[in-house]
Amino acid sequence: MTEVKFPELKELLKTAFPNSVSQQELADWCSVKQSAVSQWIHGYNRPSAAHVALIASWEKINVDPAQLAQAAKRETEGIMRHFELISLGQQSFSDSLELHEGSPGLINKIWFRGDPELAIDEASIRIHQLEKNLEKYSAQKHRRPLLKILSNLWFERSCAYWVSAPISVSQKRIREMASKQYKIAEELDDKEPFGWAFHGLGNIFYGLKQFESSRESFNRALFYLEDRAYRRPLASRTVAITSAYLKDKTAFKEAVALTWDMLDTDVTTPATRCIVLEGIARGEAILGHSRARATLREGWSCLKQAETENQMATVPRIQLMRSEVEAALHLKDWDKTWIEKRSEEGKTLAEAHNYKKYAANFAEFLRNVAD
Repeated sequence: MTEVKFPELKELLKTAFPNSVSQQELADWCSVKQSAVSQWIHGYNRPSAAHVALIASWEKINVDPAQLAQAAKRETEGIMRHFELISLGQQSFSDSLELHEGSPGLINKIWFRGDPELAIDEASIRIHQLEKNLEKYSAQKHRRPLLKILSNLWFERSCAYWVSAPISVSQKRIREMASKQYKIAEELDDKEPFGWAFHGLGNIFYGLKQFESSRESFNRALFYLEDRAYRRPLASRTVAITSAYLKDKTAFKEAVALTWDMLDTDVTTPATRCIVLEGIARGEAILGHSRARATLREGWSCLKQAETENQMATVPRIQLMRSEVEAALHLKDWDKTWIEKRSEEGKTLAEAHNYKKYAANFAEFLRNVAD
């Protein structure tokens, strides 16, 4: 018999849930499967913070959001923030647009600073709200800006999934989100959403170690992406890494040159430059170039500058540690004790922030050393 882990939630939803409403209706409202709603109602599992706010905001259920948060053992302040966000979504088009414009940047900052699961939650509530707003508009002048923001939100949510789970778990959801972005791009005839879609697909192929397909996807992303300050340099960096894995020295050199050309210090942040440098260093090490060590040192200098400027740098730090270890393994100049210590440090830091993908990388390094 399944254990009731949240008895207070079970009793509250039992009282609030009218017989005239089906579990599937609530599932549709929350964009989850009916089985998930069943688990909540029976107290076997609890909804996320975003879903608690969605349940409380649904006009067919009469339940206080603070009480529901307490029953689900979720932090009340966060729930109320979500609840207020949903309420704000009922405003005029101009107010709605103003509310949503900063959402993709916020989601990026959340997963980048070290909280990908919160980023997924925040993205879920904002995507749901945007989709409900879009139902009210048929004119392209209203739909176009909202759809582009929606596509960007799907992309940032896919990035949060990319770092928060092994590729075997995340690839299905990332594909689904890339498909949604592609459809929006076709409706808008807009380059940028195409770029986001191919960027997400490139991540999947990279995680599966299908480097030729990954490189092709990132090259297509580069054709569409316009953001020279962040997304284009990161895409170009990954083209360089995949070229290194494919032992294509000419393509690696060309990709590195293109990446350097985009690293304008007046535009790109130290955190972005740090990620670019660690990626190039990894490619150099894969190809056996000892200058990877100097490139990594430059990356650490950028990380120090980013932290001095109070930029969110959890992801760059973990990626630098990952590339340090991988470079040492490729250059075969490593000390086993140092590799084990650095891999354990990286794994611990990644696990502390729920970066399961990176934790898996460090675990693989430890297995390689053991062998």
